[in-house]
Amino acid sequence: MPISEKNRRRFEGIGFEAVRRELTAGYSRYLPIDATSQAEAKEWVAEKEKEIGETDSARTNREKRSLRYAYWTLLAAIAAVIVGVIGVVVTLRH
Repeated sequence: MPISEKNRRRFEGIGFEAVRRELTAGYSRYLPIDATSQAEAKEWVAEKEKEIGETDSARTNREKRSLRYAYWTLLAAIAAVIVGVIGVVVTLRH
């Protein structure tokens, strides 16, 4: 169902959380009671939730990539310390 520009602007003005709360709670402080606007509000909330979900997915992928990079950097640092210690031990034994 396409959302009218008038309602889209109105929902943007009200804000995602307020529109979702009103749809969930069932009271209509900002939203009209007519069925068409309610249906458009539900559709708008679904669009926004999908956008937020995609954004969270991208953020999660970035975080995983950063954690992998940190893990390999830490592992390389530990390996460098071990090689350094082994080098010192071998040097002192000769």
